[in-house]
Amino acid sequence: MMPSLFNMPFEGRISPTQMLLLLQLKRGPRYGYEMLKTLRDAFDGVWEPKTGAIYPALKSLQEHELVDIEERDGVEYYRLTGKGDALLKILAERIKSSLAYTWRYIRFLVTWTPADLKDTMMDMMGILASEGIATDPSFIAIFDDQPRSSKRQQVLTDLKRVLSNRLETVEKLIQAAKSPDEA
Repeated sequence: MMPSLFNMPFEGRISPTQMLLLLQLKRGPRYGYEMLKTLRDAFDGVWEPKTGAIYPALKSLQEHELVDIEERDGVEYYRLTGKGDALLKILAERIKSSLAYTWRYIRFLVTWTPADLKDTMMDMMGILASEGIATDPSFIAIFDDQPRSSKRQQVLTDLKRVLSNRLETVEKLIQAAKSPDEA
């Protein structure tokens, strides 16, 4: 059975947008436009959240007592309630199984996509590589039966660049974590 991340053990459902809002509030109170801007920046070019969706989502969270409002200097700040925090803990448990399902779903797509549609998969891989997402071996396996092409070469080059940058960052973190005696 496909895991359901957004069906909650309380009356109603939580939307993906509401989850993103709750996650922001976990770090502390924020006002609506601040959360909207954070979402716009994070999803730039993929999704543009609108005030007409964000504020009703916040209102619904408030009605379910997952957030409340405090006013400071005439500005309404949303704050996570204890009930909202408990819900995030439940969500954290569900995210793991949801991600496992997603990875297996994508692996299935990669494995079973007919050769004539693999070009579309290559485009997706290019996007995932540029975002640094396509690092799982199941993603890389798409190249095993792909004919040599400039697109294949470009995606693999992008992926190599992203992985090299990540490895450099990991090496810096390792060096920084060493005690002076180990350095």
